[in-house]
Amino acid sequence: MKEAVAEAALSPAFKKWTPANTKKAKRIGREPKEHKEPHYTPSELATEWGLSVDTIRRLFDEEPGVLKIGNPSPWIRRRRILIRIPFDVVQRVHRRISA
Repeated sequence: MKEAVAEAALSPAFKKWTPANTKKAKRIGREPKEHKEPHYTPSELATEWGLSVDTIRRLFDEEPGVLKIGNPSPWIRRRRILIRIPFDVVQRVHRRISA
């Protein structure tokens, strides 16, 4: 986790990121009837922040509020867990690492 935070703090894209200029925030803003909070996949957030998908997964692994879909059983050979990260969790983590 500490390595992932250090890597994120060095990324220029992470430093420039603001909630207002994200693709999802702009898309949600065009739909006034639906007030849905955007959820990010690790690959979408990795692209916006300029980090690897593995780093994003490590950053949000133990974060409260992250949706994990799948079977985390250690008995299955290849665990497949989908992660969806709500916009407010993204903002919280970004503020914490940027501070």
